[in-house]
Amino acid sequence: MVLVAPIRLVLDPEAPQDGHHHQIGEFLPSWDGRVLAYNVETDGGESGPIMVLNAETGKSLDGEGTSVRGGAYLCWLPDNSGFLYHRSTAGPSNHQVRLAVLHALGTPLASDIRQ
Repeated sequence: MVLVAPIRLVLDPEAPQDGHHHQIGEFLPSWDGRVLAYNVETDGGESGPIMVLNAETGKSLDGEGTSVRGGAYLCWLPDNSGFLYHRSTAGPSNHQVRLAVLHALGTPLASDIRQ
C-alpha cells in the first residue's frame, strides 16, 4: 500500500531572521509521522539543541534540549512515546564521553534521562 499526501514544508531552518545561517543537523520523524525530532546547527557549527516538532501543526513540543555535537543518532521507540539520542559530556581528563539519553514525549527536553 502506498500512501500519498500533498507535499508541504514542515521545518524551515532559515525561518529565524537573526542574521545567522541555520541548517538541519539531523532529523527523524516518529514511526507514525506525527512528530519530528531534529537539531538545528548555526553558522556552520556541528552542534545544536535537540528539538521536537508536531508535524501536523508545526508547533514546537517539549521546549529546547541540550546541545548535541557530532551526531545525535536519533532513534524512536517502537510506540512513538519518545526517542533515544546521544549527547557528549566531558569525561576523565576532559575526553568527550557519549551518553545515550532518553526523551519521553510530553516532558521537558531539558530534563531528559541518561541511560
